[in-house]
Amino acid sequence: MFTVMLPCVIPWTVCVTTSSVAKGTIVRHSPRRRTHSWNLQALAAVSCSWMSPIFEIDLKVKGEGSSTSQDKVLCLDYFGYNNIAYHATCSYAKTKEVSTENCKMEFRFAHVKRSVEATISARIISGSGSFIARFTAHTTSITGEDVVLLDSQGREVAVAEDGEIELRRRVVVVAEQCELILCTETMPLGGGDAAENTSFLRKIPFYARSALRSRVYFDIGSIRIQIVVAWSL
Repeated sequence: MFTVMLPCVIPWTVCVTTSSVAKGTIVRHSPRRRTHSWNLQALAAVSCSWMSPIFEIDLKVKGEGSSTSQDKVLCLDYFGYNNIAYHATCSYAKTKEVSTENCKMEFRFAHVKRSVEATISARIISGSGSFIARFTAHTTSITGEDVVLLDSQGREVAVAEDGEIELRRRVVVVAEQCELILCTETMPLGGGDAAENTSFLRKIPFYARSALRSRVYFDIGSIRIQIVVAWSL
């Protein structure tokens, strides 16, 4: 499992593309555009351990025209991680810095030993209304490394017509015989009663499994939410 953080300030419209090569497949992240300064961008994916992953960095300032020849290259580089050489039994998080003349980037990723994948979905099953929310998750094998699944940043959470809550990330790697901890911070919107606009913080544990599904339910005011975790190797 790895989560990539890019702590650099770029006051222009930016197009970022990164990729990771592992187990004979490529996990590629779509370009993300920003029209304001930002200093932290999370790019997340899961890499299997049959081959050492390679982090490819292609960071550019998008030019005003449609031609890519007008783009300014901030960083065009790559680095690898030798996961095969790590023989310890503990999972751990690692930081890698990449510096160029134009920016400095920090990549944060985690090596999870003997892991399973948890695919998370959230859905409104009853009630109606708007709310704000922040969902994070982490495995108990690595402390202090939260993965952001959803962060509405004070705005109304986007919900599909069938009630599906749109998560920005759904897959989390969990070490075997450990727990997945799902943290939800929610608050209903639009109510006049101060009690109805109270923020609720929940920590929901799930024991890691190699198959099947885990379910849990909670309420946000009059809205009932179902969380489903599908487990796989």
